[in-house]
Amino acid sequence: MAARRALKAVLVDLNGTLHIEDAAVPGAQEALKRLRGTSVMVRFVTNTTKESKQDLLERLRKLEFEISEDEIFTSLTAARSLVEQKQVRPMLLVDDRALPDFKGIQTNDPNAVVIGLAPEHFHYQVLNQAFRLLLDGAPLIAIHKARYYKRKDGLALGPGPFVTALEYATDTPATVVGKPETTFFLEALRSTGCSPEEAVMIGDGNTERQTRRKSALLPTSLARASRRPWITSCSTCCEPLWQRNREQLETRSGWVPHRSAPGSLRADRVLPLFSCALIRKKGPTGGQGRRSKRNCP
Repeated sequence: MAARRALKAVLVDLNGTLHIEDAAVPGAQEALKRLRGTSVMVRFVTNTTKESKQDLLERLRKLEFEISEDEIFTSLTAARSLVEQKQVRPMLLVDDRALPDFKGIQTNDPNAVVIGLAPEHFHYQVLNQAFRLLLDGAPLIAIHKARYYKRKDGLALGPGPFVTALEYATDTPATVVGKPETTFFLEALRSTGCSPEEAVMIGDGNTERQTRRKSALLPTSLARASRRPWITSCSTCCEPLWQRNREQLETRSGWVPHRSAPGSLRADRVLPLFSCALIRKKGPTGGQGRRSKRNCP
């Protein structure tokens, strides 16, 4: 039987879980407050390449999320770290608002390509310049390869299709630094001092699919508000959702929630704290959803 481990840290995805662009997911602020009321450490992870960490922090604070800068780990941070390790001069295909996170990095006479979400740069002339650099042997660094992301007006193309196009055209595999790469999660956990066995990830459906496909490092729980906004009953949402994910995770990774050590916290009590608070008030037809008579944990 697998050893039982105490839950000490929770990684929370941002876009699609706490907010979508400039709008908070209904109930997310309350959910975060309840999560902070437990004994676990909380860190926030994101693949966003549209803005610097400071801009992201300001956006979240305007949405009334109580988050500090040192609690956020972004894929831009991971990309900068790799650029510094390789000692290259990157051509930065990122949004102009993300450039502050690369302050001090030399970009003259580039000998590498770093690509994130940069719609204003994804046109023939710029992509062809990147294509030629790669043909000359420059490494391709992808901040992440998401196929799409959520906007207020619907889904939009992510950087993944553009990264794949450059890979295909140049026969150059990209080094991916963001979610769901194992190294990304390890770096995000570094400041907590916790091992992966002592942590869990909370995200939307896209986060879960990415993590399952690429990395079995962390157990993952769904915050379903962005996918099934009409769920209103704790008895039909939280417990079955977590139980189903937990069973799958135990089978895959040997992880089980800790139940006996003094001062430890059970993951199957923490996750409902978060997912119950994300339940929206309206049902699928726009009416008030009927809540379960039982109380959320």
